[in-house]
Amino acid sequence: MTAHRLCRCVLQWRLYTDGVKYMELWRKNLYWLVAIQILAGSAILGVISFIPLFVHDLGVTDAGAASMWAGLVTGVTAFTAAFSNPYWGAYGDRKGHKRVLLQILLFLTAVMCAMSLVRSPFQLFVLRAVQGAVGGFIAAGLTMVVTQTPQKHEAYALGTYQTGIVLGATLGPLIGGGIADIIGYRETFLFFGCLTLLGFFLAKRYLYEDFKPVPNKPKESVWQNFKLFFRLPLVRLMMICQFFVNFALTGLGPILPLYIKEMAGPVPALATLSGGILAIGGLAGAVSAMNMGRIAQSWSHRQIMLAGTFFGGLFFIAQHFAPDVYLLGLFRFLNGLCIGTLMPSANTIVSREVPEEKRGIAFGVTSGTALMGNVAGPIASGLIALTFDMGAVFWSTAAVFFFICYLIYRSLPATAGYGSR
Repeated sequence: MTAHRLCRCVLQWRLYTDGVKYMELWRKNLYWLVAIQILAGSAILGVISFIPLFVHDLGVTDAGAASMWAGLVTGVTAFTAAFSNPYWGAYGDRKGHKRVLLQILLFLTAVMCAMSLVRSPFQLFVLRAVQGAVGGFIAAGLTMVVTQTPQKHEAYALGTYQTGIVLGATLGPLIGGGIADIIGYRETFLFFGCLTLLGFFLAKRYLYEDFKPVPNKPKESVWQNFKLFFRLPLVRLMMICQFFVNFALTGLGPILPLYIKEMAGPVPALATLSGGILAIGGLAGAVSAMNMGRIAQSWSHRQIMLAGTFFGGLFFIAQHFAPDVYLLGLFRFLNGLCIGTLMPSANTIVSREVPEEKRGIAFGVTSGTALMGNVAGPIASGLIALTFDMGAVFWSTAAVFFFICYLIYRSLPATAGYGSR
């Protein structure tokens, strides 16, 4: 009897330690992916903060021409990334997603360094287009997360990774503006190139992927896969939702600093004030995304997305009625808490609705669709502000979120995102 108990204890201990090793592996990969995402995201988005000023330094002295070039150089990256993301996702499904991450980080390093050498706005425009074309980083990272994470921890893992995405997008412009003021514009491109190179070495050294390519797997076109995913009702719904979320958020981004200037008047450190209020929403989104594991234990993804879109829309309206910058910042924070839950829930639903071997291309297609919202949003908000006024953009953004809420209410079942793998 004693020997039997001893054998049983040894077996239970082996099972426990094997489980700990497994858990440690996916958690370790997740945390390294978040760190690398923050580095890469900061570099990719950090240059936006000083590109309009850099265009002026390249010899474009006319204010109208400088604004035009700044808009083109800023927007072309999202445009080319929207088309390239599905390709990188499909390539990762065939060759391995760690391999894709390493290649993208090397390409980004080269492009960042090349930007420090440009002599004309057109050269900068071309390199920014190339930057978008090699920017399928998020799709590869998402695929690694969902394929390596146990199903019961998937909401937590996707929320944690979304935190890295949000922090990179939030910290990048703040870091970029500060570094550019200290060391200069060209040197800042080199600084961000060093960040992506550091991300490459971290990925090569610490990320693990047990990738087994499928022999003689037929190569499918991106367009075929796009049609396949768009025919899946829940994946199509998540694609539409992600497009409109990015459409609304990026549309408000260019308007908000001007709105803050009009509200606050000629105060000192206006740029710092605007940057801080812009960053508040991103940091709040990171907080809620980081806690998605706990939130998903108590609420279904349908409930999370309904609450996030409805209250997010209300807080956009509240920002319009804010009497001062302090309440504007508070409503931005509450708004960010709501929005930070949307992408992790949407990505969880997508990961459960597509076959495991197609998750890379699926995230490539959905992130590409979302990036098209980045392109369309600022154009639409500019037209709305020109036709009406800046305040109308808050209302149109809220209307978009209420529209997403309606779509989710009509089409998303309560069990979405909880199917078996």
